[in-house]
Amino acid sequence: VLVRPGVPVYGRFVERFEQTCDCSVRRVDLDEGADRAADAVRAMRPGAVVAVGRSALRMAAERLGDLPLLHALTLHPDTVLPATLAGMPGASLEATFAHLVSATSSPSADRTHG
Repeated sequence: VLVRPGVPVYGRFVERFEQTCDCSVRRVDLDEGADRAADAVRAMRPGAVVAVGRSALRMAAERLGDLPLLHALTLHPDTVLPATLAGMPGASLEATFAHLVSATSSPSADRTHG
């Protein structure tokens, strides 16, 4: 998981991902610098890379585009990704926010009968 430390929502996402993923999760902080972070990821020989946030996605697309990439909490990911990576799987920040709004604004049977 590529992530910029110090962003609370990114930290919470990574913690939940670590708790729920049925896989080995290793965190690489972008504050080490893009080249060092990319080298650290490659040394791990990951099955996939999860980029959390826009700067992580940009770095992953530029330096790790040959590895399977996923992204999360990325604002306008289409403006960061090169054409060769267009359509890569992920959850944009806008889609995540829209899902949360619809989930909390629509009445459910559990809330109306309870």
